[in-house]
Amino acid sequence: MNIHKLKEKPLWQMMGEEFLFLLQNGGHKESTVPVRL
Repeated sequence: MNIHKLKEKPLWQMMGEEFLFLLQNGGHKESTVPVRL
């Protein structure tokens, strides 16, 4: 994950993208960046 890209995104967009990623992966948190919602 690129820190500079993270800083460019608004927080709500990051959360939304992670939520979609979790849905696509069946909710397996281990396969994602360890962010606590």
